[in-house]
Amino acid sequence: MNRSEQIQQFTESIQQGLIESKSDMLSGLIREIAELKYQQQELSKQIEVYQRALSQRDALLPTLETDSANLSFPATKILIDAMYPLGKAEGFFDVEFDGQGRPYRWTGPGTSFQFSIFIPNTQAYTGKLSLFGSLKSENLKKICVYVNGIKQESHIDVSKDFALEFTIAKRSTIGTVSIVFMIPETAIPNDVQPGAQDARRLGVAFHALELVALESR
Repeated sequence: MNRSEQIQQFTESIQQGLIESKSDMLSGLIREIAELKYQQQELSKQIEVYQRALSQRDALLPTLETDSANLSFPATKILIDAMYPLGKAEGFFDVEFDGQGRPYRWTGPGTSFQFSIFIPNTQAYTGKLSLFGSLKSENLKKICVYVNGIKQESHIDVSKDFALEFTIAKRSTIGTVSIVFMIPETAIPNDVQPGAQDARRLGVAFHALELVALESR
């Protein structure tokens, strides 16, 4: 049997197999296509989140430390909102939206959440942490902030949405600044709100962190 005849034989065999089992194969192919479509949609959502977050940033976040004489440029405002890709390592759950379409993320399951922010100069900044609330009111009264491991004086503004205001002092070097927030406790919605059907251990509802330069260089 020559090459052409062998190929024809294989072709007919495969075709016969498809005819005999086309129902199962088509079902499997449809399932696979559906799964690929789902993965594509999920990737599109993640890309949208990253693009929006990056478009809102005045500075990138590389791990960098250098002498201020070698690298410095102004960043009058740095904003990180709940759409920024924050995850478990930073102490956050997935992004959600309130009734007005505003994004937020619950912190948890631990009692701390953090940010590592590259500030491209040595200026002093005022910080404002905006929250939408907490299952435990004590969390809004006794939240603490640490900058590079040092506890900072802070002021709580409850005139509108809850906001914690603090200061980042002027620094001798340019580099990544660590900002850590600590709350007294977390709570499980199922235990606080009957019928909540949420077993996560939650802290506060984070909306945004804004840093504004106190002076221009």
